[in-house]
Amino acid sequence: DFHLDIENRYARLEKKMPVLDAATNGIDKTFQTLDVLETQLKDVVVQVGPLKSQVHELEERNSGLIIDSEKVNHLLERIGMLDGSLGDVESRMKEMDKAREWLARLETRMEEINKEAQEKVRLLGTLASKESKTTGKEKGAPDMDTRDMVVKLAREGWKPAEIARASKLGLGEVELILEMSQRRGTR
Repeated sequence: DFHLDIENRYARLEKKMPVLDAATNGIDKTFQTLDVLETQLKDVVVQVGPLKSQVHELEERNSGLIIDSEKVNHLLERIGMLDGSLGDVESRMKEMDKAREWLARLETRMEEINKEAQEKVRLLGTLASKESKTTGKEKGAPDMDTRDMVVKLAREGWKPAEIARASKLGLGEVELILEMSQRRGTR
C-alpha cells in the first residue's frame, strides 16, 4: 500500500512537473527582470542626484525672476511714462513747427512791406528833389525821371490831380504823360 501510495504520488508529481518547471522558469525570469530593474533603479538614483541640485538651482532662479519681475514692472511703468512724455514733446514740436511757419510767412510779408515802403520813400524822395530843382527853372517837357515817377505814382493808385499837386506839374501834363505811357504799353 505504501509503495502504491508513493507511486501514485510520483505519477501526480510527474504530471505537475511541467507546471513546476514553468513556475520555476517564471520565477527565474522574474528574478532576472528584478536584477535588471534593480540595476536600472541604481542608474536612476545616480541620475536623480544631480537633478536635485538642478531643481534647487531652478527654484533659486525662479525666486530671482520673481524679484526681477518687480523691477521689470517698474521699468515698464517708467517706459510708459517716457512714451507719454515723448508724445507731449512731439505735439509741442508740431506746434513749434506751425509757429515757425507762421513766423516765416510773417517775415516774408514784412520784407515785402519793407520793399514797398522803400520804393515809396524813393519815389517821394524823387518828388522832393524834383520840387527843389523846378523852383528856379523854366518850364519845358518833363524829363524821363519825372515821367517814370508819374507812371509809378499812377500804378500806386494815385489820382492825376494828386500826382500833379505832388510833382508840381500841371494836371494836363500828368494826364498827357499817363496817356502816352498807355500808348507805349508801359502802364
